Amino acid sequence: MENKKVSIQELVDVVASQADFTKKFTEEFLRELVHVMQEYLEKEGVVKVKGLGTFKMVRNEERKSVHVTTGEPIVIAAHNKLTFTPDSELKEKVNKPYAHLETV
Repeated sequence: MENKKVSIQELVDVVASQADFTKKFTEEFLRELVHVMQEYLEKEGVVKVKGLGTFKMVRNEERKSVHVTTGEPIVIAAHNKLTFTPDSELKEKVNKPYAHLETV
């Protein structure tokens, strides 16, 4: 499986053709959806989308580390990180092709 980034335009093309919407409407909808999700993440810290999963803001505190090239100590500033936990139904569908494999 290839780990390929998908552009908003590629999503627009797929959704528009499958849902029989215009590309303009679909692009406006997707951009507004992302905007609303950003607002809720900033305000509430969590966005749950049934059938998709949960997006959650997690605070990473400042920490010490080492610069890989020079070996000098550095401080990584505190920052927010976005995590995603897929809905169990989505997780099962994505992993279905690998269900026959066993862990070693």
